[in-house]
Amino acid sequence: MGLAVLESTVPRAICYGPPVTLVTEAEAQALFGGEREALFALVRRIAEPRVGSLRLRGVVESQLGRPLPKELGHFVEAFEAHELEVCDPAGAELLAPGPSPDLLGLLDPNAPAYLPELVGFFTASTPVVLDEEMCFLAALAGTRSGYAKVYYFHPQDWGLWPTDASLTARLFRTLQEEDRPELAHLRFTGEEEARRVQALKLFEALARPEPLMPELDPVVLFPRVSWLIHALGGVGLSFDKELPKAPPHDRWMSERLELVARPHLLAYWLWAHWFFDDPEGLEEATAAAARSPHPVVAGTVQAIHALLHGTKLKLGDKDRSQLLALKDELLERAPAELLSGPARHRRNRRRAEESQANRAEIEALELLEAQAPSEPLVAEALFLLQHLARGSAVPPEKAELHGGLDSSAAQARLAELMDPRFRPVIEARLTRAAAVGDTHRDASFGLILALAALEPDFGAFVAFFERLGTSNFGPRRMQELYRAFGSYPDPRATKILAAGARAWLTEVDDWIRMAPSEPLLQLLHRDCLETHELIARLLERANYSAANFDICVRAAHAALELKSQRAIPGLERAVKQGLGRVDDGGRATVIRAYAQVAGEVSVPVLLARLADRRNRWESSDEDDQPEHQYELSCLLSGLLPVLPEDQELLAVARTLLALFKIRMLPTRTPRREVFEATKAIVVGAHQGDVRALASAITPFLRLETRLTPVTKAAARALETAAQMALGDLS
Repeated sequence: MGLAVLESTVPRAICYGPPVTLVTEAEAQALFGGEREALFALVRRIAEPRVGSLRLRGVVESQLGRPLPKELGHFVEAFEAHELEVCDPAGAELLAPGPSPDLLGLLDPNAPAYLPELVGFFTASTPVVLDEEMCFLAALAGTRSGYAKVYYFHPQDWGLWPTDASLTARLFRTLQEEDRPELAHLRFTGEEEARRVQALKLFEALARPEPLMPELDPVVLFPRVSWLIHALGGVGLSFDKELPKAPPHDRWMSERLELVARPHLLAYWLWAHWFFDDPEGLEEATAAAARSPHPVVAGTVQAIHALLHGTKLKLGDKDRSQLLALKDELLERAPAELLSGPARHRRNRRRAEESQANRAEIEALELLEAQAPSEPLVAEALFLLQHLARGSAVPPEKAELHGGLDSSAAQARLAELMDPRFRPVIEARLTRAAAVGDTHRDASFGLILALAALEPDFGAFVAFFERLGTSNFGPRRMQELYRAFGSYPDPRATKILAAGARAWLTEVDDWIRMAPSEPLLQLLHRDCLETHELIARLLERANYSAANFDICVRAAHAALELKSQRAIPGLERAVKQGLGRVDDGGRATVIRAYAQVAGEVSVPVLLARLADRRNRWESSDEDDQPEHQYELSCLLSGLLPVLPEDQELLAVARTLLALFKIRMLPTRTPRREVFEATKAIVVGAHQGDVRALASAITPFLRLETRLTPVTKAAARALETAAQMALGDLS
């Protein structure tokens, strides 16, 4: 902390004021040594008596597992008796040591005292004076004489800096800084002020020789925990500077016996054992945590359990994959003395394996780069490898190849281009990637699919990942792994996909899902018992919310492709509940699937819905008519293949096609729904070989209307559908 800040905490009367008789040591101790009467005398100047009861001390001491020191206990009692939280001396907010939040609350960046509370917990201190970002914290442990030392904290002045020898001294200084004219009467003035200033100087000179125990001293604790505050809270200097100041693993052996009475140390060691790959130490610390009443300790155990077992987790602004990536980073950067003996051995072995794999990778890359000028496909593969070679939660931008390839297409294209020369590169990068989380720079996109293209044997593919491990894989790479499984026709792959699909279905109605949907999407391409079972289960039970819309439509399309009789009840439910959007063709797909899979069974249902829509169309206002017309078009898409000669259906189809053609006149700018609804009728007529509609379809062979970037593709798709239909109907 700068000298100016320290000087600003000293009242002016330290330097100026009328002469007074010298104060005695006993008077200095009585005024600023944490005595109840002296502290309450200050409190009564600035705060009103509390109306009603407030009980803090018992809860705080229960969580800490020990009594509060004398002065801090008096301060809590002052809060219980006076409304200190609303008095705001010198514009600052006074805070009482209260019940600690749980871990989620401690890491909530929106909490008003977020960083001071986080720093305070891990440094055995508590915020007592808050002035915007500046804060003063009092040690939770008292000196030999029982007073609470106070420290300055500011995010822009990173650290904890001693300012006051006691909490009473801090309250006096805060009161004397009050400069609002209407509150001038609260300050000490004249001889009384000068005497207290002299007493404060004497007290602080006497108090300096009373140190705190190192494991309870905030100034000693801050450097050793700053890396963890940085990791969990996202604020700090740099890990390279912070990690060397962390306590070595040997310190755990001396501190573990008193952890229950030291919740800040217990939570620290729980995190340190997890971050630095010490399962044995973590198990012992977890056993000690079971005896601790502190909510942050309990929350830490729960969070680490979630990290170890792949369940949902969000701490502050970090999710599970980000925390796993951070763990990999810190484990790699940590000085050797922070690790246990087995953890050091595992890290050294991994580094040796990576070094060997790196040599093979470099040699293979040099060979491929030399051959790229004469082999365009090798050059393209190298370009895609480089384009996808960065881990992130966000996919890379489109690759500038073949008109632009999005991430999924780029990964598929890379897999197509693989040949055995790429294998050392892919395996080396996968080996590095397996040790880190999804957002780490080494967790490149497309590597898993590339290996699947290189390895024809499904058993060998699975064995490779069993050897590496997938515990660090987040949703993004699990999705890619399931996509790779989908490329194998092996029955074992089908079994894995079915298990993954069932896991996704258990979360189908959750807004936050940990299980990826890719297993189900891959299974939809297989004509097997598991596919029919899961399609039926999805369509019959899922909530057709926005989160499920697309995958349920794809399931309906798969039911159509597979002619799944088991899916008929689910398809009927999907039709009745309005699954699918008109503007992307999904609604028509769902209705066609039901009609063609269920056959004649679907006719009464679809005709009843068509009659209802016609009535609503005819009785609706002009603004509401398009909605009914679009739904009628989708119903016709399903009914025309089943009832191709029904004159009433043909009449409705002709009427709608004529209306839609008017909306596509050269002076109009149709919505995308118009093109999709028209296409729905055209496709239904084509599939039903409805020659009677050929003349009504002909105007859509070539469209002359105003198009937008949103409607251009839909217009071209309608023209193509009309050409294909008329090619057969003619």
